[in-house]
Amino acid sequence: MRAYCPRCKTERKVKREHRKETYPVKGEPVTIDANVLICSMCGTDIFNEALDSENLALAYSKYRKAKGIVDVDEITKIRKKYGLSQRGIAALLGWSPATISRYEAGAIPSIPHNEQLCRFDEDAPFLTRNAKPPQDSALPPCLPGIYRKRARQPRQRQKE
Repeated sequence: MRAYCPRCKTERKVKREHRKETYPVKGEPVTIDANVLICSMCGTDIFNEALDSENLALAYSKYRKAKGIVDVDEITKIRKKYGLSQRGIAALLGWSPATISRYEAGAIPSIPHNEQLCRFDEDAPFLTRNAKPPQDSALPPCLPGIYRKRARQPRQRQKE
C-alpha cells in the first residue's frame, strides 16, 4: 500500500501497524489496540481517515462497555422493537429527532438519556404513566392507543 508521507513530502510505501493508543472519550482516556499506517522510509505516522474512524469507533465501544451505555445497534433495536421511527421515539422520549439520529450514527448518549433508553427497553409503559399524550402526527397509530388505555385506568391513590 502507498500513501503520501508529509515528512518525506512524497508518496511512499506504508505498512500497517498495531499499537496501543489512547483517545479522549467524554473527557476520559480510553486505550485501545489501534491500527495505524507508518511510512516505511522515515517511520512517520500517516493519517488514514478510514483507520482513524475505525479506531475511534473502537474507543467509543470500549467506553460504552465500561460505562454500561447502550450501543448503536441496541438503540436501533429498541426503536424498531416498538415499530417507531426516529421522530416517533424522539417525541415519546421528549427529545429532538436530531438526538436520536446522532445516537444511531454513533454519538454516545448522556447518562440520563442512556438510563431513559434502558428503562424504555425494559418497561415501555413507564413513559405513559406520567406523560401527557404528545401532539405529534409522527407517532405511529399504536401509540395514541397506549395513552387511551392509560386514561381509562383510574389512578390509585396512595394511602398516607
